[in-house]
Amino acid sequence: MLEVGHSHHASSLPTYNATGLGVLFGKLQQGVQENQQVLTIARMRAEAEDIYGQKLGDIEGATNRIEGGFQKDDGASVKKVRHEQSFERGHTN
Repeated sequence: MLEVGHSHHASSLPTYNATGLGVLFGKLQQGVQENQQVLTIARMRAEAEDIYGQKLGDIEGATNRIEGGFQKDDGASVKKVRHEQSFERGHTN
């Protein structure tokens, strides 16, 4: 049974506190490193999405260089959808 006030307890207390502070400091350092990892992921994902968006913008130009195809429709498909929607609402244009 341990009794309060013995000298060997008092000497182990500072060691325990120093160890606890070391563990706390280590966890804080780990948190800093984890935050750096999250920021790296976010930065790299933003860069990838920017490149992806630019590539999506290239699609129209690439398809427009091909003669005929959808360009000959003059938007007929879109016009048809708009007409059907208008008709469903009771409008005729």
